[in-house]
Amino acid sequence: MIRAASTCEVRRQAALADALGAPPLVPLFPRPPIGGDENLYLHALTRAALQTEAPAFRRVDLQLLAMADDARAVLAARGITVDAKVLLRGFSASGSFVNRFAVLHPSRVLAVACGSPGGWPIAPVEKADGKTLPYPVGVADVRALVGRPVDERALKAVAWLFLLGDKDANDAVIYRDSFSKADEELVFRLFGPTPVSRWKGAEGLYQKAGLDARFVLYPGVGHEVTPEMDADVAKFFEERLAAARSTAR
Repeated sequence: MIRAASTCEVRRQAALADALGAPPLVPLFPRPPIGGDENLYLHALTRAALQTEAPAFRRVDLQLLAMADDARAVLAARGITVDAKVLLRGFSASGSFVNRFAVLHPSRVLAVACGSPGGWPIAPVEKADGKTLPYPVGVADVRALVGRPVDERALKAVAWLFLLGDKDANDAVIYRDSFSKADEELVFRLFGPTPVSRWKGAEGLYQKAGLDARFVLYPGVGHEVTPEMDADVAKFFEERLAAARSTAR
């Protein structure tokens, strides 16, 4: 089923990839059971996903980097040069993944289009209102999790587009496979009880961190990707690629 879903996604993104001149890469990350009703939410890049020692599932963020490098090598052998920096797009759980991945590996990312990222986009700061924000609420303990702190300089070179429907109530914050109970209480207390109520607060934290981030709220839209969102993502990526190519000249 996961292969079928990825095949459909490649086909859905093919026109945009062709227009951008950017070959698509869709990783296949399972959601394996870890006991009872719990599962390892790899494709949301949760805290547990970073901590697992299971060989097949360990550090899927690094696995994705390896996939990208392998794809570049294959294309290079065919005479096709692809930049090391990637464009990332995701929605819902995969929106959380691309959001968190870019924070962990900003030097490898040009731009991120992040749709409905699990009720809360990771805050690019260690504290808010005097409260420490652990991963995935924020980045306070990233060094302890991955062995190095967030590269703030590289992070400021990444462009961000966040998209959310104003009727979207999909909230991973209340689920224990995504956030701890302490995380939930922290997010609710500091930022609000719903994804939409937290949107402006999240935007403020990205602005405070000095990041190039735009947060868009779509009227009348639920937990879905609309043609308007697709068009905004395409324009966003086109602009970022044009700017990067102009700078490279």
